[in-house]
Amino acid sequence: MIKKYIKLLQIFLFPIYWLSGFIKRDDKIWVFGSYHNLFNDNSKYLFIYSNEVKKKYNIKPIWITGSIDVNKYLNNIGFESYMRWSIKGIYFSIVAEKYFYSSYSSDINVWTSRNATMINLWHGIPLKVIEFDIKKGKLKDKYNSDSWFIKNIYKIVSFSIYRKHDYILSTSNIVSQIFSKSFRVPIKNCLEFGYPRTDIFYLDSKNIKYHIEKFEKINLLKTILSFNKVFIYMPTWRSFNKNFMHDAISNIESLNSILSSKNNLLLLKLHPNSNYEIFSKDYSNIIQIENSIDIYPYLPFTDVLITDYSSIFFDYILLKKKIILYQFDRDEYMKYDREWYFELDEILETTLAYTFDELLCQINLDDISDLYLKKDFFDEYNGNASDKIVNYFKEKKND
Repeated sequence: MIKKYIKLLQIFLFPIYWLSGFIKRDDKIWVFGSYHNLFNDNSKYLFIYSNEVKKKYNIKPIWITGSIDVNKYLNNIGFESYMRWSIKGIYFSIVAEKYFYSSYSSDINVWTSRNATMINLWHGIPLKVIEFDIKKGKLKDKYNSDSWFIKNIYKIVSFSIYRKHDYILSTSNIVSQIFSKSFRVPIKNCLEFGYPRTDIFYLDSKNIKYHIEKFEKINLLKTILSFNKVFIYMPTWRSFNKNFMHDAISNIESLNSILSSKNNLLLLKLHPNSNYEIFSKDYSNIIQIENSIDIYPYLPFTDVLITDYSSIFFDYILLKKKIILYQFDRDEYMKYDREWYFELDEILETTLAYTFDELLCQINLDDISDLYLKKDFFDEYNGNASDKIVNYFKEKKND
């Protein structure tokens, strides 16, 4: 609660927000940003593509961040990037006509955004209830408090949440129906183009490797390619149990032994909100990947996704590979965390594991059951989301 009251000092930034609306915005300038000040997610891939076609479409893509390291990295590889509160960062955020971000306008700078066109690329098809649909749990007060006072406090301390989006990126009509309600955006402004971050799934391995060499860590790919089969475990975070991984992997030695016997690898990639080291020592066939690493370019080189209640499985489905749903704490999760839009058995048929021993059995199998998705969450998407987005907003300018 003390942090919330400290954030109330943001009230002094509202004059900046108000004044920013009087500056003439340049429709050629597009600013980009992503959550936690990282260079990642849909914003990253749309930004890369926009730079590739900037001369063709006469646009000026600029990345805005609060990270010195990200800013330096992008400048070093030839992209235009500025710190959020630097003179140029403020200038371009004030004159930019388009804001593209992966979560909220604060990914760029909410205080310079009045009268800009706000495009929320978001970061996944929702399985769990999101935003203004949240009616229970720790996040309820932020979106739907019963108290008039608390509700209005959040409108100040979480202004970027209440700053309306003009458009939100979607993947299908099913998803648009959810986003329209949860983000309070007209359904006609839910753009069913698919996600830029999964466009890379549709490249051949040569071009994916080229992308990794240019933007990612090539040594991780070399490690992945040295094993027979690669499992990737990507659990979602728990607001009620921050140390859930100790329950999820109760016997690391036996897991490593099974993997080692077949020269298989398990990659562990935690949710950004679960940022801690799991293992106290190194294991021959288990690697925990840093949270800041963009996993998407490496997913085509994996064989099996292990996840729980994370929406990552929607994206992984596009790869037409195996998925294990490992739900060791399902009852507890359903009791203490958010509600769901879909029951998993309504939309998905795949391998389920409810205990660590069951998970070990599945990992030990030479073959895992095929995946079957009962609803269409991607419509006619075929790996061209970035192209559709750029074309849409360039054509819209010419209307």
